[in-house]
Order: sequence, then structure tokens, then C-alpha cells
Amino acid sequence: MREWVDMLEELESAVDRLLEIAADKRAIVTRGDVPALEAVVREESGILAHMTNIEEKRQRSMVVYALRAGINPKGATLASLLTSLPEGENKAALTELHHRMQEKLQDLGLLNEINNELLRTQRDIAQFMIESASRPTQLGIQYSGNGRDADNNDRISILDRDV
Repeated sequence: MREWVDMLEELESAVDRLLEIAADKRAIVTRGDVPALEAVVREESGILAHMTNIEEKRQRSMVVYALRAGINPKGATLASLLTSLPEGENKAALTELHHRMQEKLQDLGLLNEINNELLRTQRDIAQFMIESASRPTQLGIQYSGNGRDADNNDRISILDRDV
């Protein structure tokens, strides 16, 4: 069972880093810092790949334990297997790790929801700005870089227009 403790501690460490990244990501998204966002997304991907490998090993180990203990491994979870473990130091450590991981994963889910909402808001603002700058206003004024109306109509264009 020490193997499970080691794996869960490694997963917990990875989740801790993901929590840090999620907090950093909020500031990055608010600043609109695309290069920094790309960097944290790459780091997240690496962490998630590492976590997937650990989780697969943990699940294989749990299946082996369940079969040896005469428990049907189909649908067995860490929580359900914890009840079948004999009392001892590893059971207490696993129970505590399991509880902490559940809380941290819930926190991570909430942070990810907040960050996703921030990203959606930033996207909507950018879309609004693009649409606003590329269509004529109600007064017939349209912004353009060369002082000409994008459609070459008789609408008024401001900034850099010929005088």
C-alpha cells in the first residue's frame, strides 16, 4: 500500500502545481498576455500527461490488489478499496491523501471555471472591438487606416483621411 501513498503524493504534488498555474492564469488572462498563456498551457499539458501515467499505474495496482483481496475490480474506486484495507499507517495516510485530493480537485475545477469565464469574456470583448472598428457607426463614420472608407462609399472616415 506504500506504493499507493507514493503515487497519490505524486498526484497531489502535480495538482498543487496545477492550482498555482490556475491562479497565475487568471492574472495572465486579465492582462491579455498571450505568450504567457501559451507557456502555462504547455506546462499544464506536460503535468496532465505525467498525471495520466501515474493514474494508469495506480489503477493497475488497485486492480491487482482487488483481485488478490477477492474484490471485483470492476467499478472499484480508491474510496471503496480503502474500506477493505487493514488498519495501519498506510490506510490512514491513504484516507487523508484521498480527502485532500478531493478538496484540491474541487478547488481546481472552480478555478478552471473562473478562468474559462474570463477567457470567454476576453474573447467577447475582442470580438466586439473588432466588429466595432470594422463597421460604420450610425453617423456613417468608419475607422480605417488609410483615411478611406472600406467600401469606397461616400461615408465619412476619420483618422488619416485626406484633407
